[in-house]
Amino acid sequence: MHDELKQLLKIAGAALEAEDRFLRKAAASNPAAYHNEKAGILRFNNEHYYQFVVARALVSSLRLAASIEVTSNDLVLKDPNSLDRFAVVEMKRWMSPTHERELTHIHYDVGRLRSANAEHAFMLVFSANSNDTTETHIGWLADELKYPAIKDPGARHCFRTFDMNGDEVEFWVTGWEIDRTSIASG
Repeated sequence: MHDELKQLLKIAGAALEAEDRFLRKAAASNPAAYHNEKAGILRFNNEHYYQFVVARALVSSLRLAASIEVTSNDLVLKDPNSLDRFAVVEMKRWMSPTHERELTHIHYDVGRLRSANAEHAFMLVFSANSNDTTETHIGWLADELKYPAIKDPGARHCFRTFDMNGDEVEFWVTGWEIDRTSIASG
């Protein structure tokens, strides 16, 4: 995986974790409204919310210029000098109970990324599950996407938080660079 994409994933994970801490602290400081609710980032279980948190963090942390929702792409990273597209990034929330509902949309985005007009294509996935099951979930998803789309094994950023039921869970973001060589040569 390219170093800039590793950095993107690191920044995304740290930003989401910081947002989780902020929201948990904010809710705890307002018990009249939130009645001892523990949820942080899972309070807003919304893909676009996660995308904006990531994009905001990239503005100050990455040497590439970040733009969101560009020509139907969730995120485009450009070289600030040449304005060439360094990477096109799709981001998906994967939160349904069996994790299969969103799979069709993830496959669709991976397919679009394989023909993206950029040097690199990258898929970010946001999810949460019970503690100590993250590797199983990421492994299952990676197996589902290997048609030969994944260029590199996914890196990840995980942290413990609480869901809306007050149960401790592990939130994670993972990412894969998408292999586009068979498209380019075919």
